[in-house]
Amino acid sequence: MAEIKALDELREWAEQFCSMGKHDPLMFADKIQAEVDERFMELPLDGNGVPIRVGDVVAEKPFRPKTGEKPAEVVCMLLNSDGWAIGDCDPRGHWYGPLQLEHVKPRTIEDVLTDLTNEVAKQGHQIGLTAGEIIAKYADEIRELAKEGK
Repeated sequence: MAEIKALDELREWAEQFCSMGKHDPLMFADKIQAEVDERFMELPLDGNGVPIRVGDVVAEKPFRPKTGEKPAEVVCMLLNSDGWAIGDCDPRGHWYGPLQLEHVKPRTIEDVLTDLTNEVAKQGHQIGLTAGEIIAKYADEIRELAKEGK
């Protein structure tokens, strides 16, 4: 049975109300709880305890974007006798246990430009020889993000 805080509060209120000799509102809280238990299930949680939904962006823990790892969108979730399996948008159809995953913020063009300006600032006035390489690296990433519509 899922713990629903609002129902707990309703039960507390109902107990006070019942003590005044009025009707029995506890039955309404019990009916609501029974309907919730019958019709709904809890979502799987990622490794940080955050519920996973279809459409979320996740990556394997620990996420290492600097090594070229890319997050993936959750496209399906399967509950079977072994527990939850989370499927990503990879054409090869990778499946993960929810505790292997963490929610991540997709990299944006703004993130890339921020990294570019930080790297240029570190180089200072000596950037002349490496400017082309730095710009090319970030330009490639911007082209990739533009293809993805980010």
